[in-house]
Amino acid sequence: MGRGLKVIVGLRGLTMKVEIDLDVCVGHGKCYLVAPEVFQPSDDLGRAKIVREVSSAEADLLRRTRNAVAGCPEGALRIANED
Repeated sequence: MGRGLKVIVGLRGLTMKVEIDLDVCVGHGKCYLVAPEVFQPSDDLGRAKIVREVSSAEADLLRRTRNAVAGCPEGALRIANED
């Protein structure tokens, strides 16, 4: 992955590490439509950034974060590991 931003999503119990490849992200915005609590646009191009962490108690938000990763049309997001 290019100059991707690596972030941790999750604190307690389930930890999800998500990587964003900023060289691949072109700002479709699907991730922040699916999980706006986690993903937001970071620049004028609309490329994604992570704005908060998700705890294992937030099952719906964890599911939507996974869906956002899976639904990225450019494949700029990926789950690196999930403990």
